[in-house]
Amino acid sequence: MRRMKGAIKIILFLFLYLLSFAYAGIFNNDIGWTLFLFLTLFLLLCLIHLLIPLSRIVAESPDSLTTHVKQSTKLPILFSYPRQIFPIIQLNITLADGWIARQATGLFFMRQKQINFQWTPTQRGLYEEVSIRYQSSNPLFSKTYWATLKKKILVLPQYHRLSNHFRFQQAMHNQPFGEPTFTIKNYRPYRSGDALKNIDWKLSSKQTTLIYREQEHAQPAEPIWLFWGNPSPQFEEALSYYYSLQDRVKQTEQIQQYLFGNIVVASSQIDSQAFANIQPFEERPFVKRFKGKELFFFTPELDSPTLELIEYLKKENSVHVYDLPFLQHLFKTDESR
Repeated sequence: MRRMKGAIKIILFLFLYLLSFAYAGIFNNDIGWTLFLFLTLFLLLCLIHLLIPLSRIVAESPDSLTTHVKQSTKLPILFSYPRQIFPIIQLNITLADGWIARQATGLFFMRQKQINFQWTPTQRGLYEEVSIRYQSSNPLFSKTYWATLKKKILVLPQYHRLSNHFRFQQAMHNQPFGEPTFTIKNYRPYRSGDALKNIDWKLSSKQTTLIYREQEHAQPAEPIWLFWGNPSPQFEEALSYYYSLQDRVKQTEQIQQYLFGNIVVASSQIDSQAFANIQPFEERPFVKRFKGKELFFFTPELDSPTLELIEYLKKENSVHVYDLPFLQHLFKTDESR
């Protein structure tokens, strides 16, 4: 449609141009020749505009950028244009790579101009280049040039703010895994505040003082977080909640976590790029044997294979299961306060 409108505009101008030439030739007066010269000069200026090379525009931007899905982000790009005999009067710059569609239009007389594109990403991933479309136009003609800007952009899952995670953090400090031990660690004199049930009355009668039995406590189980990326329509939402929760908790706690899904080099190598690239797995990944651990198991959906895996892990571990409804409730309850 745009090309058709441009073609119609050129045909109408050529018709008017030929008509003015015919008028000037037939009537041979000043008005006719002045109109013809004016249209000729206008046509030459439009044609000269086509000779201005857009390929000499240089785009520069900071090497890397990290942002989140649905987070408004400023993307600064500096455009440089070496001096030319004829400057670009009007230039439309569009970043269009399937994920950015923002356009800046203006006069381009200067050698340098910085444009801050406002961008709200809608998809996670690691992007290593940005396609830039330059479109220079005049009343008659327009031309387009595509360029590529090398830039690393890391888009992480959507971030949900969680101001109070105390209730969830308490679950990380629950009772030790397995049966409690009743082994006596030490005998010592009774101190104010000690539990009376641990007083050894028989020994106390012999020592003429209260003797307290210190019991050996079981070692607390090591907490481990697992995100099980099984195929589910709720995968992205569950991942965004898990990412937000672990980011909030690890500010005050050291947690060991595993991500299970596609495009993860190793399930235990967790970094920003892993969260940007992970996708639901197509085949069930291998899960190492955990023994005597406290597992926090996060999953988008509790399907049959996932429930089977959970039962297997429960044989030798304490397992806490959190699916999408639980995560939604956790963040919703926090935001409502």
